[in-house]
Amino acid sequence: MYSKKELEFDCPNCRENSTIVRGELEEVATDAVVVTPIKVFEDGEFQYGDEESLAGVIRKHQCSICGYVLRKKNGDFVVEQHEVFEWLKEHERERREEGECNQTRRRILTI
Repeated sequence: MYSKKELEFDCPNCRENSTIVRGELEEVATDAVVVTPIKVFEDGEFQYGDEESLAGVIRKHQCSICGYVLRKKNGDFVVEQHEVFEWLKEHERERREEGECNQTRRRILTI
């Protein structure tokens, strides 16, 4: 069975300011049409089912903890799926290079 590796969102702001908290990547849309099935019981209680988003305009992608907004190199918000993918891949590459650099520094310091 083939399983896909999920790209990890590592918020630059949270990483810099906290070693414990790790936010999730969230999509922010406006003008959304959200449909939620509900059940109403005889005592007046409402039970809500899973929401389904039918329409909307994606405005940005951000960290669920601190609100850090993903941006392109020109400063515009990352909106399209391919842009999110490219942002995640680029930052994964930067973190890997940063880790390799730190390992090299540690080796030099221990010699």
